[in-house]
Amino acid sequence: MAPPSEHLTVRADHGTTVLTVSGDLDLRCRAEAEAVLERLQADGADDVIVDLADLEFMDSTGVSTLLKLAHAVRRRAGRIQLRNASSRDMFLLDVRGGLGLFDLVKKRC
Repeated sequence: MAPPSEHLTVRADHGTTVLTVSGDLDLRCRAEAEAVLERLQADGADDVIVDLADLEFMDSTGVSTLLKLAHAVRRRAGRIQLRNASSRDMFLLDVRGGLGLFDLVKKRC
């Protein structure tokens, strides 16, 4: 699995990779996010859940990180789900044209 991260936690759950994002997903954590994404790609994760329940803030760098992951999973004909995204998170992904890459599981207000 992916290396330890302050903002990104990765765990396996019955063949599904669950990526939990907490705190801020922004320019400051870009290096750790890139390391986690590289490891997920190397592991060939093709069934991924991204849980944003504990996300407090996401800037354009964070959006780019999620879109990069979604594109990588989709290229492998995988499935990527977005859980617990706020309306703001979904708006940011939609503005970048990437919301449709994710299967939406549950929204939070």
